[in-house]
Amino acid sequence: AEIAWGGREPTDAEARPLADYLAVCDVPPGEAEPGIPAFWLTAITEHEALADSVTEGDAAVLEYLQDVQCRKFNPGERTWAPLAKGPKPDLAELEQLNGFELIFEFAPNPHFEGTVLRKVVWTDEGYPAATQGSQIKWSPGMDITHKTVMKHSKTQNRKVKASEWQGSFFPFF
Repeated sequence: AEIAWGGREPTDAEARPLADYLAVCDVPPGEAEPGIPAFWLTAITEHEALADSVTEGDAAVLEYLQDVQCRKFNPGERTWAPLAKGPKPDLAELEQLNGFELIFEFAPNPHFEGTVLRKVVWTDEGYPAATQGSQIKWSPGMDITHKTVMKHSKTQNRKVKASEWQGSFFPFF
C-alpha cells in the first residue's frame, strides 16, 4: 500500500515483471503488499468512461484513495438505508434483486469526514434498477462539488454569496 499511495518507491525486486515478482513474493502476515504510487487516481483518470468527470479538485481528493472493492450480493442481502439521498424505490422489489456494492477506501484526509464511501447498485436483468450512495460530509471549505460565488440579488438589490455547482466525480456517490 505504501507504494500505491506514493509513500516509497518500489525496490528492484518489486519492480520486476509480474511473473517474476509472484515467484519471489513472500509477504509476512500482517504486512502490506507493495503497490504503485497514485494507482487508483491513475486508473480512474485514464478510464475512458470516467476521465472526463475528474477535475483537478477531484484529483486532490482521489490521491487519498487506497482501495476500491466490488462485492456482489444476492436478493435480500442489502436493504435501502432510510436516510439515503435520492428517490425511494419500491422496497419489496429491491428485496428480490441482485446487485453489487462498490467500496472506496480512503486514507484519512482533510477533504471529508470518514474514510469509506459506498455505492450500492441493485440490478434487474443486468441493468441498474436502483442505486444508493454515501452522503459525503465535506470538511468546512473543502466541498469540491460547489464553489461560493457573489451574485447580484434582484430582491435585495445587492451582492450576496451563493453556492454554485461545479462538475465533479463525487456526485457519483
